[in-house]
Amino acid sequence: MTSDADNTLSKAAEAVTLHKAYEPALAGGHYRLALQQSVQFIHKGSPEAYHYYHDQPFIVQGPRFFLAEEDVHASFPPNGAVGEFESILPYVVFRKRSLPWDRSIWFENVPRPCPWLALLILSRQEYEEAGGDQSLSEIKLQELIQADQNGAHAASPELAITSDENADDDALIRVFEMPADMFMAVAPRPTEIPLLAHVRMVGHDRKADLGMHAEGAFSIITSNRTPSPGSNIGLLVSLEGWESLLQRKRTIEVGRIQIVVLHLWHFENDRRRDFSFSRLAADLNVGTFGAGMPGTETPTEGGETGPPLDEWSKAMIRAGFVPMDYARQDSSPTVAWYRGPLTPGGTSVLPHDCFNSSDAALMIESETGMAILSYAAAWEMGRLLALSAPSYVDAVRRFIQEGAGRADGVDPAATAQRLERFWQTYRDALRAAGEQPEQKAAYDPLLLAKIEDGSGFWRIDAVIGITRWLAELLLLDRVPFHYLVIIENLLPKESIRFFEIDNNWLVALGSGALSLSGAGADPSADSLQTNLSRVVERYLDWRDARTSTSIPKSTFLEEIKTGFVLRSALVSGWPGLEIEITTTDNKVKKPLKIERIGEGVLFCIVLGDIQSVSLLQPPEGIVQWAPEQMKYRTDQVRHGVLDIEAYAGQHGDQGRFDSSSLASKMMASGASQTIRWTRDDGL
Repeated sequence: MTSDADNTLSKAAEAVTLHKAYEPALAGGHYRLALQQSVQFIHKGSPEAYHYYHDQPFIVQGPRFFLAEEDVHASFPPNGAVGEFESILPYVVFRKRSLPWDRSIWFENVPRPCPWLALLILSRQEYEEAGGDQSLSEIKLQELIQADQNGAHAASPELAITSDENADDDALIRVFEMPADMFMAVAPRPTEIPLLAHVRMVGHDRKADLGMHAEGAFSIITSNRTPSPGSNIGLLVSLEGWESLLQRKRTIEVGRIQIVVLHLWHFENDRRRDFSFSRLAADLNVGTFGAGMPGTETPTEGGETGPPLDEWSKAMIRAGFVPMDYARQDSSPTVAWYRGPLTPGGTSVLPHDCFNSSDAALMIESETGMAILSYAAAWEMGRLLALSAPSYVDAVRRFIQEGAGRADGVDPAATAQRLERFWQTYRDALRAAGEQPEQKAAYDPLLLAKIEDGSGFWRIDAVIGITRWLAELLLLDRVPFHYLVIIENLLPKESIRFFEIDNNWLVALGSGALSLSGAGADPSADSLQTNLSRVVERYLDWRDARTSTSIPKSTFLEEIKTGFVLRSALVSGWPGLEIEITTTDNKVKKPLKIERIGEGVLFCIVLGDIQSVSLLQPPEGIVQWAPEQMKYRTDQVRHGVLDIEAYAGQHGDQGRFDSSSLASKMMASGASQTIRWTRDDGL
């Protein structure tokens, strides 16, 4: 396996579009929706009219004192990072494109819209000078707006509390108390505030699903200060109520202020360390899943090692199996082998793929007589996950029992086959109605209300729900992480491990999930593997909004599927990490699945045999450097505060210099790393 660095402008950097702002369609405030309908007609030769009115008040509220955890996509440097950050400008990325402009603040001679947020960077010394953690507290809104009354030792922001905001609300607001002169020394000037927020529009096809309202539209708040040597603290604060202070029209007699903190994190600026995307990617420990396990000692669930092994056991470990404590049916203890769906190499197709219990899926190793729990565990997990989804269980049972006309239902293979028959009937019905079968389109509800599948009427949305749940399960959604990676040794820190999917494991998983549909046999049904393949292929058609009416290939669970698990600060530090996969047929493939499955862990599956994976620095996470021509403020008494105002004046073209112009000058080239997989490495 090899890694190739590419520190020129990456594909990710080329794919970003910058905008100076994104204003919400409706600014925060109170509104009234008034509707009037007039009906005029002639009655007995005379005109008559009736007028109907409806008045609906409503309120538009953006975040003010809190941000939801999912609102903050990333911060850079990442929380806890240690590296050389001396010349970078820290920033926070939001998943909502309008968030910095959801509320409005106003300054004289400053163009609008003006963000209501700012990012302050304090050195550890300054943080402690302000009072440290003792100055960080949670208070009620009533306490905040009255902070400078009754002889309080800190001034409050000048906030107008609207009628819909309850000053007596028990919700706690996080505030930081700091000297007013420190705030003025490190905060941006009013003219600089609009220049420090912008929007980045990026592609999202190569990312894990982020659940954003507007996919690929990120807003950014940048600091006006480079980090100090040593420990630094980032404070995302609200500027609401501090407009007069920032314009030097307000005097803080008590010398201290309480400012609302919406996000806080820590990082360390150490020029001896390199915490960059390119360095982290280049230093990844690359290997094949399971192939790098010790060959002469027994790995255990806790990561320790046991006594030496015989050659057969060594071969089992090299094949990705892990020995586990196991209790026989008579409760006597023994050791058995387990391997999840991720394997170092291919597996043979089982002669029988439909199990009616987990015991039926239990394998016995012929050389030693040891039990192999893999498929039994998969079957049991499929059943447990189905039982934990009552809506799925109910839908499957009704679909089968009503359709088949038998109380005992039918076996898993027949259940999957009936789903396929329904899809065929559904497509025929759409074609007969003159519609192209695009599952994501809004169909005629009368057409979709009932479709005859030969023995019962069913809503298409219910069948889509069953198909989706099953297919996502077969793409390993909902499967607990420890079923995939049974011990930590299989996935060390700062590593990427390539694997091939064991199709038998997926079939056993699906068999367990469908075991709740009944036990009646249907000799006319195709194999479970064939029918489950059709389920996944139908789902992928639906998910990707394809319009083909061709019959599914029915080979999904026979085809090679490979992937990788990445455990790295690359995932936690750059949540929008982008992936490009090339298979051995030299085609760039879209992943079947790409998902963050834990803190700092990315999981990806692709149809085909992986040749290489390119890790691309996401455009919204490209570092911003302070331009060489940008000088420090001459009036500053704090390290690293930049004179954004002067820089804008020097580079502006008749006042056309805005936040997108500044961002384009500050953004570095995105980095990428290509990692090639040699399948037999370590085997």
